[in-house]
Amino acid sequence: MIDDGQPTDTSKQQLDLEKCVQDIYSELLAVDQAEQEALLTLRRPDHIKYLHGGLQTLSSSYVSLDASRPWICYWILHSLALLGAPLPSGLTSKDIVAFLQSCQAKGGGYGGGPRQLPHLAPSYAAVASLVTLGDPAALASVDREGMLTFLESMAQDPQQGGGFQVCPGGEVDVRGCYTAMAIACMLGLDKQRLAERAGMADFLRRCQTYEGGMGGEPGNEAHGGYTYCGLAAACLGGCAHVLDLPALRRWASSLQGEVEGGFRGRTNKLVDGCYSFWQGSLFPLLHSLSIQHGSLQSDRHLSVTSPDAGQPDSQDCTPGHSHGEEHRGPDTAGSSDCKVHAMELGGLRDKPGKPPDYYHTCYCLSGLACAQQASDWILGPISNVLKSTDPLCNVLRERLAQAQAAHWRA
Repeated sequence: MIDDGQPTDTSKQQLDLEKCVQDIYSELLAVDQAEQEALLTLRRPDHIKYLHGGLQTLSSSYVSLDASRPWICYWILHSLALLGAPLPSGLTSKDIVAFLQSCQAKGGGYGGGPRQLPHLAPSYAAVASLVTLGDPAALASVDREGMLTFLESMAQDPQQGGGFQVCPGGEVDVRGCYTAMAIACMLGLDKQRLAERAGMADFLRRCQTYEGGMGGEPGNEAHGGYTYCGLAAACLGGCAHVLDLPALRRWASSLQGEVEGGFRGRTNKLVDGCYSFWQGSLFPLLHSLSIQHGSLQSDRHLSVTSPDAGQPDSQDCTPGHSHGEEHRGPDTAGSSDCKVHAMELGGLRDKPGKPPDYYHTCYCLSGLACAQQASDWILGPISNVLKSTDPLCNVLRERLAQAQAAHWRA
């Protein structure tokens, strides 16, 4: 964080956070290696128990997320998949498919709940949930033709600014571009034609700011979530070359927490665990683009090519498996989740002092998975290794490959 000598609420919160994290570092340094490894162990059983509690009955405090119910399904299902955990007893894939079908609109797309209007954001969450479940009934439940019609209807005329509207009459922003491209990728639809229909390349180019990151729409401040959506959409649409990638890399690198690790979402803001994915996953994408353009030599498998454009990598990420010992490296963005964000009752969170929630659990784990598969370093014991996630769609690589193979057969 830039210190301009003028104290603000944010700068005071930053100092409090640094003090909290320094206490955690001191605790780690005060014990031997065996105790350090225990402190740095990802507590899978606790996280699985926490996640299982959210798939059936939620408290009244979740009423504000009534229009985000497919998202709750996705956050929990993807987290369980990364942890290699099953559904809770008493709940089947068929039950979840039935609920998501009740959210599917007759003309294509999914709403945020039963009988709600279709919207690109919950459509992505619903499709990603069904791909994560992975069984034939889940995949077959998607109205692919209706979805294609819905995506086409959300594409905006390039002469009117281009991009994708998130819902009929709704805003046009980078989220729309990303969710449309990711849905098309997961369902084996024609991404290139959709991108061209929406003039997406030019729209994304205009969303990049002078800082190097991307805003939600042209003229907005650079933001980690929108930058991920913009770069991933450009990769999926085959138009990443329109972006200033070196400037994007510099901006993303500058938002690392100097003391606490992790990433900020915007300039001079506090870090947040969810940006372990939104910002941290930018680097594997940028690395792969550099390899594709011939400016780097690949020394590990970081391909962001989706399985419908080449051969899928369906292998779990197991860097360091043969070493059988603790490894520490520079990937603090994701690895800090193991200790700093874990709660006594399970779940992961924004930062120390905050309560856990399903959103942060999902994206902290997703960031950790991306950090693990993009490097040879594992913080803590080898049991901390998560399943491999596709950095473009953020579903398990193996499930994405299975889904696209099923669509090809159809």
